[in-house]
Amino acid sequence: MWSGGKDSALALLRARSRGLDVSRLLNFYDPATDRVRFHATRADLIHAQADAIGIELRQLGTP
Repeated sequence: MWSGGKDSALALLRARSRGLDVSRLLNFYDPATDRVRFHATRADLIHAQADAIGIELRQLGTP
């Protein structure tokens, strides 16, 4: 679950440091605003984060 915040980044860092293969990030956003519900981060910024990290992103709009 990728919210785009520091908690997600830390969880990813810890998972990778333990040898876990993280192949996909999952993110939910509000399609009316195109923002993540947790931090109000723009959905396109979440996509840019995933591109920078080099991990596939699955974004789901949830009303």
